[in-house]
Amino acid sequence: MSPVASEGEHVDGVRDEAFVAEHTAGKPFYIAISYLLVSMECLIGAAYTKRVQAAGLTGAARPAMGRLDAEFADWRIGRFFHHARLWVGRSFALDYTPKSLEKVRDGKPWHAARATRAVIKDSAFGLVSRRT
Repeated sequence: MSPVASEGEHVDGVRDEAFVAEHTAGKPFYIAISYLLVSMECLIGAAYTKRVQAAGLTGAARPAMGRLDAEFADWRIGRFFHHARLWVGRSFALDYTPKSLEKVRDGKPWHAARATRAVIKDSAFGLVSRRT
């Protein structure tokens, strides 16, 4: 996020072509996301979790995992997330291995790992957007 624009300006700006052109990095936004299609977990004590609790969307506590089960306010998002979780379950190892290599390599090996992850992310985005 730009240090001179507020969060609200960024939210509004995504629909403004001039704002987008001024702030673009020239890459798809999802390239910078560590793990695509993974939802935000309700970690016990987190500010986000408190908002989910206030909305009455939390369920059983899972203390061993440090989180609370939660439902999405919109059932359609929950349904989408169910299918996204299936994708993640099958592709996580494919992404985790090159991500691990990025942490310990530099130069050509780092770029090769990054390029591999870009292919995986493009595939995930294609799944979501029905792009082939």
